Amino acid sequence: MAELDNLVPGKCTKEPVSMDKDMLIELAKKYTAAWNSQTPANVASFFAEDATLYVNGAAATGRDAITEVAHSFMTGFPDMVLLMVMGSEPFTLEATT
Repeated sequence: MAELDNLVPGKCTKEPVSMDKDMLIELAKKYTAAWNSQTPANVASFFAEDATLYVNGAAATGRDAITEVAHSFMTGFPDMVLLMVMGSEPFTLEATT
């Protein structure tokens, strides 16, 4: 989808992007695959350089910090699999171990 070109990991900007349901689902599939790749940098690539990810109330700011958070999950839960579950919302992301 050409509309997703600016959503390719590593090309995130602060500019808002209008997405329809199909684009949102495609982005969620790519994000799910990044978590399941067991490569923390793949997860961080979905965030802008100065983005902040909140996990359990703790803030990780910047791609390096986000990479560390992803790494801690991947090493702490090596059998974790993120699933994209289609439903009425249009989907949820759920982790299993």
